[in-house]
Amino acid sequence: MNVLHKDPRIKMMFQDKGAKNQMRKLAEEMYELQEALHEYYANPTDENRKHAIEESTDVIIMISQFQNDIEMEDDEFNSFIEYKIQRQLQRINEKFHLNTKK
Repeated sequence: MNVLHKDPRIKMMFQDKGAKNQMRKLAEEMYELQEALHEYYANPTDENRKHAIEESTDVIIMISQFQNDIEMEDDEFNSFIEYKIQRQLQRINEKFHLNTKK
């Protein structure tokens, strides 16, 4: 899905800053994304939408750096995505069946 981690610039960014720094930066970027999404859903303007996209991009870039550093292969990543989606769909399905039995 996300092939950005294969971009050599991603590796360069991670190597320049180091794992410890980038872990802190990832937490910072995730917080900024949370704030941007909160603002968008409270006030869904085009400006707030663009800000949410910008912050999402920052988080994806940070995650891509860690994917590159731990040498995560696409098939491994995609299999986890598929597992997580299927698990969530199963939970939704189970909740739906519980609600229809009442």
